[in-house]
This record gives sequence, C-alpha cells and structure tokens, in this order.
Amino acid sequence: VYRLGLHNGTLLWHVPDANCHGCFSDGGASLGPNGAVYTCSNTGAGGGMEGEQSVVRGFKLHDGALLWEQVLPQPCNSYPAVGHVQGYSGLAVVVLPGSFPGKLKLHGSVMALDAESGELLWVYQNEPWHGPMAKGDT
Repeated sequence: VYRLGLHNGTLLWHVPDANCHGCFSDGGASLGPNGAVYTCSNTGAGGGMEGEQSVVRGFKLHDGALLWEQVLPQPCNSYPAVGHVQGYSGLAVVVLPGSFPGKLKLHGSVMALDAESGELLWVYQNEPWHGPMAKGDT
C-alpha cells in the first residue's frame, strides 16, 4: 500500500505486503470516513483463482500503521466498500471474496467486518456457480 502526496506525488509512506510472493489481485484500497484505508488482496503466490485465500486489512491513513487484518476463505479481486450496513450502528467494511472465472465450479461470498476491529459481523456464502461465465463458454 502506498500513500502519495496529493499535490506533488511525494511518497508519504509505503507498507509492503510481506505475504505477497508474486501474487496478483484486482483488489485495491478504499478510504473510510474514519481516517483509515482498507485493502483487499490475494496472498502468497495467489492469482485470484478458485481455492486460494486472501486478506482484508485496515491501515491508519496518517502513517500506514496496520490496524487489523482478516484472512478470507476465498480470493479477493475487488475493492472494499466502507459504510453502514443494516442492523449495525458502527462503520463496516464489506468485501466480496470470490475467484476469477476459469473453472466450472466457483465459490463466492459477501462479508461485512467491523471497520475499527476487523471483527466479522456477518457473511453470506453464495451457492457455488456451476457453469459457463459468458455466452459461448463450455
């Protein structure tokens, strides 16, 4: 994760991912209204495929200090959403773990975490998808 100066691009801080060894993700960073940055990314040598794990993390915007991290059961190839969810008065981080297409059975879920602690609030596990992703797939 990098934080750059708005006006001149100066590097303000950088937090390398010690668990990424050639990993790839379309996941990215989202800024919360509470002065924190949230990221969702794949780990190890993961490329976002079925059967791999990922991690969602909260960092202090001011200095990049790690607030919390939560390992997810599926790859994370999307940006976290930060806001309020029904039935919870605090701020939440919502992520959509799930793999890139490539197999005929894919798993995915929707997970909400407490933005301050990373504690799991709830999870909805989608039914596995069995079939092609687009017209013409076999």
